[in-house]
Amino acid sequence: MNGKDKISVIIPCYNVQKYIMRCFDSIYSQTYGFENLEVILIDDLSTDNTWSILESLQRQYPENVISLKIQKKGKCGGARNLGMDICTGKYITFVDADDYVHPDMLRVLYDRMTEDDYDVAQCGVSWFKADKPNVLEVNDFEIQRLDLDNVDNRKNLIIGLTGFTNVTAWAKLYSTKFIIEHNLRFIEDVYYEDTHFSMLCVLLAKKYCKVQSTLYYYFENTEGIIRSEISNAKIRDAKIIMDHIRQAIQSRKAELGNVPDVLGQFNALKQKHPDAMLLFRKGDFYEMYREDAVKAATVLAITLTSRTFPGEKEPVKFASFPYHALDVYLPKLIRSGQRVAICDQLETPKLKKEEQTKQKTGEKIKVKEEIIPNNTDMAKKKKEQAVQDKPVQTDPNEVKEKPARQKNTEQKAAAERKPEAKADANVEQQAGAKKERKPREPQMVTADGGKVTHGHAYQGKDNPEDWYFTAKIDGQQLKPQKMDAADLAAYQKKELTVPQLMERYYPTKLMPKVPEDTYRFPRQMEGAEGSVAIEKFNVYKEKDEQRPDFGRYKFYAQVGDARMSAVASRQDLNAYFDRVMTPNQLIEKNFGERLHLKSAYEKYRLPEGVDPKGVRVAKDHADNKWKVYVDMGDKGKTARHEISFDDGYSLFKTRTATREQIAAKYLTPEINGLLSAQTAKLEKSNSMKM
Repeated sequence: MNGKDKISVIIPCYNVQKYIMRCFDSIYSQTYGFENLEVILIDDLSTDNTWSILESLQRQYPENVISLKIQKKGKCGGARNLGMDICTGKYITFVDADDYVHPDMLRVLYDRMTEDDYDVAQCGVSWFKADKPNVLEVNDFEIQRLDLDNVDNRKNLIIGLTGFTNVTAWAKLYSTKFIIEHNLRFIEDVYYEDTHFSMLCVLLAKKYCKVQSTLYYYFENTEGIIRSEISNAKIRDAKIIMDHIRQAIQSRKAELGNVPDVLGQFNALKQKHPDAMLLFRKGDFYEMYREDAVKAATVLAITLTSRTFPGEKEPVKFASFPYHALDVYLPKLIRSGQRVAICDQLETPKLKKEEQTKQKTGEKIKVKEEIIPNNTDMAKKKKEQAVQDKPVQTDPNEVKEKPARQKNTEQKAAAERKPEAKADANVEQQAGAKKERKPREPQMVTADGGKVTHGHAYQGKDNPEDWYFTAKIDGQQLKPQKMDAADLAAYQKKELTVPQLMERYYPTKLMPKVPEDTYRFPRQMEGAEGSVAIEKFNVYKEKDEQRPDFGRYKFYAQVGDARMSAVASRQDLNAYFDRVMTPNQLIEKNFGERLHLKSAYEKYRLPEGVDPKGVRVAKDHADNKWKVYVDMGDKGKTARHEISFDDGYSLFKTRTATREQIAAKYLTPEINGLLSAQTAKLEKSNSMKM
């Protein structure tokens, strides 16, 4: 153990002699570290050679592998329960023996679990039938978080069970404390036992999260435990599982209550304002559905997901943002040309019980509606409203006072006409603005056809001396980049244009993207001694606080038997995420010298004026180390510099590097210093002669 928490990997096995080694190899190659794992292999009375394979694995890895054989056939439920009874890890995960996992699965799920003490963390799943699919590198660790202390959130998770989560035990990491606290068990001797187990986790968990990346690979094995049995048994067991789920929900009914018809209320309000984007307040969030959600996700750069609702055949597009961020997001929507309708929930803690009672009796939640047109400036709106609310003062000498009865009648009639007139004025105003508004012309177009707009420099709020440059590509906001003082001055003088600043601060955004096919495994690369295979390549963040590169992003690569990591530069990192460089190119650039590639040394060249014949590489008899130096004649000699093992191997063994390249790599600064000194000496001599 290296200070990391132990993870118990429980693998039920039944007639999987064809697949178990593929599954085990994927566990053994976890970047989380095999030494931090406890692999529990449980044979479910297999009739093939599965048990002998499990025994051999335990003999080979006695400290990390436990092989057991159950005494009666209990399907996966009995095997998994036995694994949970004997495991000692702080976290538990389940893997089917005919499946396999991504090398980063446990590390990614563990990192997410420990971020906020989650009870369950889940990852994406890829299905395949025969051959091993092409495994993509993990570069999107976007995470969905759901706090289940909120009853509404729990209800939404149950309703959208097939959307946010799945009904399988695998592809998830569980807290052992959570499982023990609630005495979670699998139902034995039945199929679909993991459906019941997953539902219990949803009902009982307080914090649940999902990593969007696909890290688990599910194999449809026709010879496995589930598919090898008759269908009548499956139908019977499905009914048993559903009864258990109903019983579990009934036991939590007091907490869950009835699920309100949220989508129905949204649809009713949307019919009243079909031409407006509806911001529907629900709890601490403003929610948007269907086309409104798609538009909001594009304009505001927020996450777009799907949610399943009762009565809806297909999942409904969904997006949301915190209610306290309304002042930030509303102006963006207005500036993008959207007409916005805000629906606020009129709820107070004192009236919560009353409102729940009203919902049960069929009464709808009261809402407050406010329409904000797309051509209204917020500050101007408030100012005009204040002026409008101010009473009008008149001169009594100019206006004669009317009788009270006549005045009241006229005021009433005016009040009835006012909404109609106001509505007509709004329609005319919107129509005029729509005619006048023209689409924003792009400031430039990327190689892939992306339109760059809103490119500008702005002053930082925290430090007025700092200036930042940003822009949008197809409506997506780019991360602001701090500007150099020279670039800022040139931009203010109109000496630098937006396209020039884009090339300087966002070069990878403008490059053509590499086709996704080039990212798929297996990959081949021409090495010094022939073709080598790239087994893995991804990006991770250094978590070890003892390392000098703690907190920095690093490239990880496994080429053949070599496992390597290197700190990723900002340019290479952007190239990786923007997919403008292939993994082969990034590996060649960052690990080329370790792989003894000829191309990695081509960038090293001796300065002009240096005779290559003066380069010397020899073993220093004083310390028995290989060193390089350059004899520059009358210009002097450089110091002897020790060369690395990789450079020596490339120089003498693979011959992919030359002596001149090795000298240029280690001695270029010193050589330039000698050349500068020689030039200064000559200039001084010439001046003295004059």
